[in-house]
Amino acid sequence: YSVSSDYTLIPTGVNNTDGCCTYYATSASTGLTNYTVTYSQPTGGSISVTYTNPSGQTGQNVSSGGSVVPTCIITVTATANSGYALNTLTVNGGAFTSGNTYVVRSNTTISATFNSKPTGVTLSATSSITNTQATLNGNIGTNGGLNITDYGFYYSTTNGFNDGEGTKTQVGTNNTTGAFSKILSGLNAGTTYYIKAYATNSIGTTYSTQGSFETSAATCSAPFTLNDTS
Repeated sequence: YSVSSDYTLIPTGVNNTDGCCTYYATSASTGLTNYTVTYSQPTGGSISVTYTNPSGQTGQNVSSGGSVVPTCIITVTATANSGYALNTLTVNGGAFTSGNTYVVRSNTTISATFNSKPTGVTLSATSSITNTQATLNGNIGTNGGLNITDYGFYYSTTNGFNDGEGTKTQVGTNNTTGAFSKILSGLNAGTTYYIKAYATNSIGTTYSTQGSFETSAATCSAPFTLNDTS
């Protein structure tokens, strides 16, 4: 019979099993060439690799750096953490579908990347404050790997207001990063306003920490005197 180049002939044709796959080797002295499965846990999710052993037990774990014999069938799964979504999964450089099986015929490298909600959403100092208006300033660090579809500010007179509550003032719906601003008008004089910047993509919305500003007090006209000219 013929065998793969991974094996060496044993004249007696012994059947060897190493706990992962069954194979025939051809040299009692040389033995079998094992292959290494390598992967690193990515930001935003995890990679798991399992195989079914010869006794039919499924879900046997293969840790990174572990070795398997040639033609071992592994299952590769990439799982996103909350607030993330799988972007790419590759096995030996080729695109791969999470949960599918792969036949190991060489040293195998697995990698995955995950998209997230927008990151680095922050407030800058509020500017141009008067008794009735102010300019809000914010910044978006990254879009998380997906197009931003909505960004702007929320404001409220309630300290510690929840994300997504208060009054929403949208700045745009285009995919953008970097600085953005919005002029608020019609504000009450001498009032403290609490603000948050936000940015949204298809995974969800990221909010900045809360900031605040106070409008200036209302001004009164100078008093005037009526002169009697009679």
